[in-house]
Amino acid sequence: MNISRASVTKLKRIDISPDLIEMSRERIGQIPYDVDHQTSLQRSFEVHDIEARPARGENLTRVICYDSLHHFENEDAVMRHIAAMLNVGGVLFILEGERPPAWLRNRGRATRRHDSVWNA
Repeated sequence: MNISRASVTKLKRIDISPDLIEMSRERIGQIPYDVDHQTSLQRSFEVHDIEARPARGENLTRVICYDSLHHFENEDAVMRHIAAMLNVGGVLFILEGERPPAWLRNRGRATRRHDSVWNA
């Protein structure tokens, strides 16, 4: 399946951070087009902790998990919750950068030397 050419008319952004949800609203609002000249893109945003439980009432055909798994303590729970929201036959696309080493993650914040690598 070519995700970039898939017919998408609804977009839902879920994040635990209200600040990142607001940033998404602003960025998506700057896109100068919808799906095509006749079909509008329906956008919705939700502050939600996917690690704690699945989002209620979601029946998704595609989920894109972009550079976020390394932020979760319990990745297995996240995968179970995404699976609970994904329709049978749905697609989960995961793009994840290299996970920082444990000693660096446990420090709470990367050193200046590593900031450009982990926050690029």
